[in-house]
Amino acid sequence: WYQRRVRVAKTAGVKQLIVLINKMDDPSVDWDKARYDDIISRLLPFLKQSGFKTNDIKFMPASGLTGANLKEPLDPKVCPWFKGPPFLTYLDALPSFKDPSTDKPFRLSIVEKFKDMGTMVMGKVISGECRKNQSLTIMPNKTVVQVAE
Repeated sequence: WYQRRVRVAKTAGVKQLIVLINKMDDPSVDWDKARYDDIISRLLPFLKQSGFKTNDIKFMPASGLTGANLKEPLDPKVCPWFKGPPFLTYLDALPSFKDPSTDKPFRLSIVEKFKDMGTMVMGKVISGECRKNQSLTIMPNKTVVQVAE
């Protein structure tokens, strides 16, 4: 399933990729660096084959269940080998690729729609910007939606 999402992302013009290696807190893994490196070694050839350069891919260990390394840095006692920032801090530090012209309306070319936790769409921003809680209109059927977190 991730292979399709990677190809769609590349087709949509995504240039940088952050790969969160989830469930590192599982008792069978217990933040083991060897397991983390094994996952990376299995993913990297496919990501490169899909057109991503090694320098444009960032791998990060995480736990979605406990929230470890999402908002707060990992405790060195739990994971002594990872020294990078947490996911959200890293994401916030990425350079902005938005259109500098703020007078243009927000336009998103929708590439894929899926229903995990509500309806979510993935696409490429053509112009403008959107913000949390902003109301948008999906065309051509004029459906009003609200931007969630």
